[in-house]
Amino acid sequence: MGDDETGSRKRGPKSALGTDPRTRIHDAALACFEKQGIRGTNMDDVANALGVSRPTVYYYFASKDDLILEVVARQVQQLLDSTRRRLRGRGLDRVAHAAYLTVAESLANPYVRLLVDAEFAQLTPMFLESERVLAILGEFWTPLLTDAQEHHGLRTDRPLDELIQWIMFAQFALVENSAGFGLDDDRIRDWMSTYVIAALRQPAD
Repeated sequence: MGDDETGSRKRGPKSALGTDPRTRIHDAALACFEKQGIRGTNMDDVANALGVSRPTVYYYFASKDDLILEVVARQVQQLLDSTRRRLRGRGLDRVAHAAYLTVAESLANPYVRLLVDAEFAQLTPMFLESERVLAILGEFWTPLLTDAQEHHGLRTDRPLDELIQWIMFAQFALVENSAGFGLDDDRIRDWMSTYVIAALRQPAD
């Protein structure tokens, strides 16, 4: 087999999907999910929508769960970008507003809600262990918490990573259980400020 033929074979999956194949596959998967539902979509459906073979899709995503996680991660990025543009206040008030908005938008987003869906429970550890997801969350929360820590009463006796974990823990609990506890939007906002953010305040000397 000549070098030209070998090179062509190696370039196959990439050239078939252009310069950004993961985005092409993501977009096709999202369209399939919207049309057929997540449970009703398989990797063959995504491949057929793109006009490529199933192995081409598997070249970039090891499993359907991996592909779903890609969709969720991009939805989370969009959610946080939207939240960042809407933030008000300073210091802990701004942190509280960010925590509330991300819960409210997560409740409205069917893909983010997969993280608390028992049928997709395997996604949660994948999400929390993903370096990409942790980078997205850190990029959002670290500047907010650093500002609040330096100037506006956020506790300094705990590392930022731990504070972010606490916020995420509370958010997961609210997204998963707010309906069962009858929490409407106003009560979610109140609980976030009264209980979650209160734990972040600098302890009295």
